[in-house]
Amino acid sequence: LDSLLQEMRSLLKINNAIRTLLEKKSSDVIFNYVLNQTSLKQNTFVPLRRVYSTENDLSGETCSVQPTPTKFNFSSNFPAHMEAPFIHSFLIYNNFVTQQEEENLMLEFEKHFKRHLYEKDHWDNAIAKFRETEKKFFNKVNTPVIEKIRKIAFPESGEHSQVLPYTHVLDLAEEGYIKPHVDSVRFCGDRVAVLSLLSDSVARFRLEENREIYVDAVVPRFSLYVMKGTSRYDFAHEILKNEESYFDGEHIHKKRRISVIRRNEP
Repeated sequence: LDSLLQEMRSLLKINNAIRTLLEKKSSDVIFNYVLNQTSLKQNTFVPLRRVYSTENDLSGETCSVQPTPTKFNFSSNFPAHMEAPFIHSFLIYNNFVTQQEEENLMLEFEKHFKRHLYEKDHWDNAIAKFRETEKKFFNKVNTPVIEKIRKIAFPESGEHSQVLPYTHVLDLAEEGYIKPHVDSVRFCGDRVAVLSLLSDSVARFRLEENREIYVDAVVPRFSLYVMKGTSRYDFAHEILKNEESYFDGEHIHKKRRISVIRRNEP
């Protein structure tokens, strides 16, 4: 009996040690089971690592506005050594514009879009159900917002400071989506800045070398995100269609979405 009691005490110590270790680990990385696109049909779950970014470093660039701490869901096969470089290269600025600024922009955009129907496919097969235009000049009300994107997303001087003169405006229908793609280096430099209007959405970044490896993030309405470095070159980015638009098990319904996109010169 004494021998049995001693063995039970040993097992209890081991159990307590394991519990302490797990609690410590869970403060850094929480395992979260969420639906992915195959699980929608199979009713199964795929493990993702949920990582919270508190990254406010702009790699030496001076900026009065700091990116928002962001939650990322990494696929379970995502290489651990690539997590930090990705987090440092994909920055989200929540509430970059107000609702009034959004309305002002939409008044200007609708003058063009109301004359055009949504297209089914893009010339590079990257987008479904969309309308688009390019603008070099904006009205006096909206020009400060467009200039603010330049000031936040791009350096003031140096080789990456030359921003393309035309701003790309993409109108994605509620049932539309953006397929995985990497912006061509022939038309775009080292970073892409995207202002998101009218709707939240889920962005997925797939590693170009193996597209089964990916990371998800919610892109909120009114936010600006900046892709540079590894998120710009090493990952194909997409906006998920509504049937697949889940984050932390919650369905993020994408409505009509306007993207205001600025790029620097190749």
